[in-house]
Amino acid sequence: MEDNYGVRIQYQYKTKEDLSESCGSYCSNYEAEAFAIEAAVLQLTSVFSFYPEKTHNIVIFSDSRSVLEALQNESLQNSSLKSLFLTIDSFLKTYDVDLTLQWIPGHCNIT
Repeated sequence: MEDNYGVRIQYQYKTKEDLSESCGSYCSNYEAEAFAIEAAVLQLTSVFSFYPEKTHNIVIFSDSRSVLEALQNESLQNSSLKSLFLTIDSFLKTYDVDLTLQWIPGHCNIT
């Protein structure tokens, strides 16, 4: 059974974009959560590079407390977490924005 990640990007003015992709047969839920955050950052990198006027501060909500805590503690033992950390670092060096990673409880009907 393959794990998938899913991302919803909600832009200013209520426009939105949904992303999802398979993470492969041997991907853990933890890795899928890290891939989801990285996919959001990579998509925003693309949007900001083509449309600089859309550059603004970002809040990424995730229900993966373990991924967020690992990033906060710089516990980068997992290759997907290392990749995510480097992607975020590059993003923040390229764009003058604030990036907030915020935990929310999952599967609780929070829109």
